[in-house]
Amino acid sequence: MKNNILIFIIALAAIQAQAQTGLEQYYYVQNKKAVEFVPMVHFETKNNWYAEARYNYECNNTFSLYAGKEFTGEHKKFTYSLTPLLGSVMGEFSGASTGLNVAMQLKDIFFTSQSQYTFSYNDPTKDFVFSWSELGYEVSSWIYLGLSMQHTQMMHSNTMQFEHGAVIGFTFGRWTVPIYSFSTFDSSRYFVLGINLGIGSNKKSSNI
Repeated sequence: MKNNILIFIIALAAIQAQAQTGLEQYYYVQNKKAVEFVPMVHFETKNNWYAEARYNYECNNTFSLYAGKEFTGEHKKFTYSLTPLLGSVMGEFSGASTGLNVAMQLKDIFFTSQSQYTFSYNDPTKDFVFSWSELGYEVSSWIYLGLSMQHTQMMHSNTMQFEHGAVIGFTFGRWTVPIYSFSTFDSSRYFVLGINLGIGSNKKSSNI
C-alpha cells in the first residue's frame, strides 16, 4: 500500500508540473494462482526527461524507479522514440537496472518494446535480461489488435524463456484497456488485463 501511495504522489507531482503522465495498472490472472497486481506510472517533462516507477514488475514485493531521456524522430508518416533508462530496484529483489524503451509507428501499424538488464546486489544468480515486445494494428480509433512476446534470460544459468501471446486493446478517450493472452495453448497460459490512463499526451499506453 505504501508503494502504491508513493506512485500516485509522483504522478500528482508530474501533473502539477504540466508533464505528460501515464498511470497504468496491470492484473496478471493464471489458473489456480492469486491475481497479481502491477501498478506503474511514468511521466515526461517538456524537454523530454523521463521517469518511471513500477511495483511488482521485476519481482513480487519489489519497487523500482527509472530515469532517462526520450529521443524522438519523424519522417513522413513514420515516427519513433527511443528512451534509454537507468534504474534502482528495492524490495525482495535489491539491485540496479538499465533498459531501453522503443516505440515506432507507421500509419496504423505500431511496434513497442521494453527491454532491461537487471542485476542483484546480493545474489548474482538472480541477474536477468527481460524484454516485452508488441506489434499491433489500429483497426479503428477505439480498437487495436496485435502480437506480443516476452523473453527472459537468467544470466547465471543462461536459461531462456520465450512466451508468445496476443493482445486486443480498446481506447476510450485517454483510457486504454489492453487484454493479453500468453502461452495460450498450453497449461501455463495466463492473461494480463491493463487499465491505463494518459494525461497530457496522445501516446498509446501499452506495456511501456
